[in-house]
Amino acid sequence: MHFAKKCCIFAANFSKYRKQIEEITFSYIKAILKINPMKAAIYNVQESNFEQWIKVHLDCEEIALKGVVDIKEASSFDIILSLHDKTIDISELVISCDGNTNYKKVLGIIEDVPFWDGERPVVILVLYANKDLATKFVVSKDGIVSKDRQSLIYCNSADTVSKILLDITHIGNYSCMGIFEFGKHTSTCILNIPEGVISIGAYAFADNDIDEVIFPNSLRKLGSAAFSSTCISKLTIPEGVEEIPEMCFMYCMIEEIHLPNTLKAIRNRSLMFYGWVDELIIPEGVVEIESDALEGLNTISLPSTLIKLADDFYYEDLVDDGDEKPYIKVHEDNPKFYSKEGKIYERGQTEEYIPYRKNKYMTEIK
Repeated sequence: MHFAKKCCIFAANFSKYRKQIEEITFSYIKAILKINPMKAAIYNVQESNFEQWIKVHLDCEEIALKGVVDIKEASSFDIILSLHDKTIDISELVISCDGNTNYKKVLGIIEDVPFWDGERPVVILVLYANKDLATKFVVSKDGIVSKDRQSLIYCNSADTVSKILLDITHIGNYSCMGIFEFGKHTSTCILNIPEGVISIGAYAFADNDIDEVIFPNSLRKLGSAAFSSTCISKLTIPEGVEEIPEMCFMYCMIEEIHLPNTLKAIRNRSLMFYGWVDELIIPEGVVEIESDALEGLNTISLPSTLIKLADDFYYEDLVDDGDEKPYIKVHEDNPKFYSKEGKIYERGQTEEYIPYRKNKYMTEIK
C-alpha cells in the first residue's frame, strides 16, 4: 500500500517533476557522450603504410587523411572501398605530381591518367577530383557518396548504379566511369538517370557500354567528356541544359539526336561522334559553336541567333575530299552568316567562310 500511495502522489505531481527528469536525462546523455565520443582517427600519409594502419583503426567511424600523396602512390588507398559505413575526410589531403601540388594542374594531370582500357579509376583520385562537391564521404557496399548524401562520388558496379543514384543531386567527376563493361550484356543497355539530378560531372559515364541514356527534366549541367566513348545511339538532351561541354559525347555512335531550346553553346568536339545523322537542326538560341564540335552529318541547319562560329566547327577525316563536307543551311534572319548552295558565308563576303584546310590531326597523304 505504501508503494501504491507513492505512485499515486508521483502521478498527481508528474508535471512538476517532468522538467527535472528531462534535465537529469539530458545531463546523463552529455556525460555519456563525453566519456564515449564518436571514434575518429587521423592518418598522416608520411608516417606508415595505409593498409597496415587501417587494421589497427578498424573501430574508427571517421578517418581523416592528412598530408601529401604522390599520384604514383594513389592506388595504395584502394582499400577505402572496403571501409563500409565509415566517413573519409580528405580536407587536409593533397595530391602531388612530380612535386606539383597546384589543385587545377593536378586535376589536369588526373584527366590524363590512363584510367580506362578495362580499369576503373583510382578511388583516391576520384575523391580528390570531387573536392568541389565535398571533402567528407561515406563508404557503403554500393559505392561512395558525399556525407550529406547529395553527391555520388564513386559507384562500385553497374548492378548498384540504380540504387545509389536515388535521392542524388550531383553525379561526380569519374564516378561511374567504366562500370558498364563492353561485351558483358546482349540486350540494349538503357541508363535511366532519376529525377532530381541537377548536374553530371566530367567523365562521369565515359567508357561505358551504354546504348541509350534517359535524362531527367531536372538536369541543368553536363560535364566535359561525361559520356565520351560510349555506344549511345539515341540522344535527347532535356530543356534547361544551356551548354554541351567539350568532348561530352565524343566517339559515341549517335544516329538520332534532339537538342533543347535552352541551348546556347556547343563546345569543342562535344558532338564529334562515330554515328551518322541525316540532318542536325541547331535550335534558336544557340550563339556559339566551337572547333570540331560536329561530325557525321549530311545537313546542318544553323539558327538566326548564331554569332560565334569556329571556321573548323565541323570535323571530317578527309578534308580534301569534297564529299566530306556537310550541306549547310543558315536561317535567313541571321545577322552575321548566310548560306548559298549548301555553303556558308559571312555577310558582305563572297569567299566561303569555312576553308576546310588540311586537318590539324591528319598527316598529308601524297
